[in-house]
Amino acid sequence: MYRVLAEARVWKRGMINVDVGGGRCDKTADFLRTLGVDNLVYDPQHCSSTHNEAVLKFLAQGAETATVSNVLDQLWEAEEREEVIEVASYALVAYFTVDEGDRTGKGRIIEGVWRENRKLYSYIPEIMKSFLNTDIKSLNGQRIIVAW
Repeated sequence: MYRVLAEARVWKRGMINVDVGGGRCDKTADFLRTLGVDNLVYDPQHCSSTHNEAVLKFLAQGAETATVSNVLDQLWEAEEREEVIEVASYALVAYFTVDEGDRTGKGRIIEGVWRENRKLYSYIPEIMKSFLNTDIKSLNGQRIIVAW
């Protein structure tokens, strides 16, 4: 998603992005740094509570963008998805992608990881609890929910 957003000229030098569920991967931060974008990772599963609390404190001042890449589809509980979306709502604009899996809407464990197997549009009602507007955009062939 990050390169697709770069090709769409979303990123601007000096911006702050919060990568919700960004995990342990530094490649995203390294890539965004080359564009002059500061990337903050919030991830309850892979970052310490001290780290996540510091990110939330910083985000109270706001961020231009939030990215949630293939996170919602891996969360079994609606409350967990709600927490992720709420953190993303600190940003002016948030971008969401999911792995739709088999698109049946029947969640199951695949290779040791929970998958919701839901179509992208099915997440919009959950996202709209924290954002006033949503749209599905196709950017360079990747479908992304944009929320603001």
